[in-house]
Amino acid sequence: MAHPLFLGALRAAHASGDSRLRAGALGFLAIHGYSAGDPRDAITAARTARQAITDHDAPALNAMLLTRQARGHARLREERHALAALAEAEELCARGRGEDDPHWLYWISPGEILGQTGSCYLDLGQPSRAAQSFAAARDVLSRDETRTTAQFLSRAATAQMRAGDADAGCATAHDVLTLAEGIQSARLDDHLRTMLHEARSYGASSTARDLLDRGESVMRQRAAA
Repeated sequence: MAHPLFLGALRAAHASGDSRLRAGALGFLAIHGYSAGDPRDAITAARTARQAITDHDAPALNAMLLTRQARGHARLREERHALAALAEAEELCARGRGEDDPHWLYWISPGEILGQTGSCYLDLGQPSRAAQSFAAARDVLSRDETRTTAQFLSRAATAQMRAGDADAGCATAHDVLTLAEGIQSARLDDHLRTMLHEARSYGASSTARDLLDRGESVMRQRAAA
C-alpha cells in the first residue's frame, strides 16, 4: 500500500524540478526498503538521491540519506559499509546546515545520528553496542523531540533485553510507555510491539510480567484511539 504512494510522491517531486524534493522522496522509499521490502532497494534509493543533489550545499540532507543507506547495509549484515555510511553522516551533521538544506528537514541532529547508529547495531546483531548508542542519543535529544525519543527508547529497551539485561530493558520500556501517551505513530506502534515481544522471553520474572500487563493495556488503548 505504501510503496505506490511513495512512487507517486517521487513522480511529483521529479515534476517539480527540485532535486531536493526528489531526494526526500527517495529517502522515504529507502525507509520502505529496509523496513518492509528489500534492503538493497534502500541502498540504491539513498545513493541515487545523493547523486541527484551533488550540486547542492546540503550536508544535513546528505547525512539523512546516509543513515538510510546505513540501515539497508545493516539489514544485510554489511557492517563495514553500514559503519562507514554512519561515520560520514556524523561528519556531515557536525558541519551544521548548508545553504541548500531544505526547511522541511528539521530532524537531523547528533541525536538522530546516534539513534540511527543504535538501530544499525541492533540490526547487525550487536545489542550491547546498540543500547550504548541509544543511551547516548537520549542524552542529546531535546525535550521537544518526544516522538523521536520514544521511538529510539523503544528500540533501546529491545536492545537491552536482547543483551540479557532484563531489568534495565523493562525500566526503559516503562519510560517508553509513558512517553507514548498522546503520540499517534504507526512506526512507534511497530517498535512497541517488538519491544513487548522481546519482554515475553522474560515472562517468568515479575518485572517482565508487570511490563507486559501494562504494555498490553497501552496497546489496546492505542488500537482503540
